[in-house]
Amino acid sequence: MPGKVEKIVVDWLNIHNPGWRGGMWTEAEFEAYESLPVEIKMVPAFKFLEHNMINGGWAQFFWNGFDYWRLLIEIASEGYQVIGAKPEVFGALDKLFELCEANEAGCEKELDSDDWDFSKFIASMHKKYGIEGTRFEMLLWSGTDMYWKRLSWLDQNEDLVQRLLSESIPNKQVGPISEA
Repeated sequence: MPGKVEKIVVDWLNIHNPGWRGGMWTEAEFEAYESLPVEIKMVPAFKFLEHNMINGGWAQFFWNGFDYWRLLIEIASEGYQVIGAKPEVFGALDKLFELCEANEAGCEKELDSDDWDFSKFIASMHKKYGIEGTRFEMLLWSGTDMYWKRLSWLDQNEDLVQRLLSESIPNKQVGPISEA
């Protein structure tokens, strides 16, 4: 069953960080996860990237991951290297980085305003770049060749992933520990 090892990683993340929300990279504190091996941290990074790209494209990825989009792209790039992604995927990540960087000031201004509006932001990005400027997004969607390649790579390397998970459990929470 493809995805067995990905589920193991997601379950591990849920156990070691209550509130992880099913392995989705949704909190800005994920700098705490930088020390995890790429084979582990690539899973939530890919899930966040793919989920946002298929639902709203690069602008949704950027908006939802504004505080850590650079980190997410860096981890995704490392993960794609591990699984042996095609060169086009790295080109897509470069384009994603370029668009996020070019629109960072505008997105920050929108997010800081009292009347921020995601739908207005995403509409302005679609108008600005059009369909031709964002075709790269399809390479990063869930359900694409890279998605299946990742699941296959994880399943084929289950022993490695299991070992890395066991070495990464220091009997404490992986993520930030909230004060009681």
